[in-house]
Amino acid sequence: MQRYFVKDIRSNQEIEFTREDEFHILRVMRFKVSQMLEVVFENKLFLGEIVNVNPLKVIVRRPLFENSENEREVTILFALAKGEKPDLVIQKCTELGIKRIILFASEHAVVKIDVSRIENKLNRYMAIAKEASEQCHRLVIPKISGPMSLQEALSSDCSKHRFVCDTTRVEEGKIWSIKAAQASIENGDSITIAIGPEGGFSPNEIALFHQMKFASLSLGPPHTSSGNGGDYGRVTL
Repeated sequence: MQRYFVKDIRSNQEIEFTREDEFHILRVMRFKVSQMLEVVFENKLFLGEIVNVNPLKVIVRRPLFENSENEREVTILFALAKGEKPDLVIQKCTELGIKRIILFASEHAVVKIDVSRIENKLNRYMAIAKEASEQCHRLVIPKISGPMSLQEALSSDCSKHRFVCDTTRVEEGKIWSIKAAQASIENGDSITIAIGPEGGFSPNEIALFHQMKFASLSLGPPHTSSGNGGDYGRVTL
């Protein structure tokens, strides 16, 4: 069933949609009177019925009880990337249940922050996250913040477990495999994962991550792993 995140549910149970959603309902989906749809307001799900289409009027019929959200609070620190890469990352992170996405500027990033375009970019990213949340039937739209400096991004995060995708420590054996990282995390624990730009993180940035208690994480298969969440797993990339 089609789902929408709505602006408000009035006291008479009439649902208030954005102009974009009204257009989608009437012109794209071509809904008719008596058809049902799902709406999310303040993280709560309701069943709505279309009672008029000119103008659009949808009434709440009953609440729906569903919990499709990940019980873990997962944050992604995402270094700005060029082109449409941020669009895809935000879409897929939303589909995976990420709760927060923090955009930051990295030394080796190809793209640089254009202050004059930040607001338009954020509006676009939030629209992508909203649409992805509706399509995969989430109850929450990820919060998107930034762009900001790496120091600001790290200071704004307070997750219990923190990882940075990094290959610089492979030879030292001081890098977590995904399997070892998962073994260290309990249900309900908050997690942050930092992913880098096209050029990778600089040595100074990796040092700052480690200073802020981020453990290096490999996305490759583990070569050897003790299986102990307190130890690093050696990896081959």
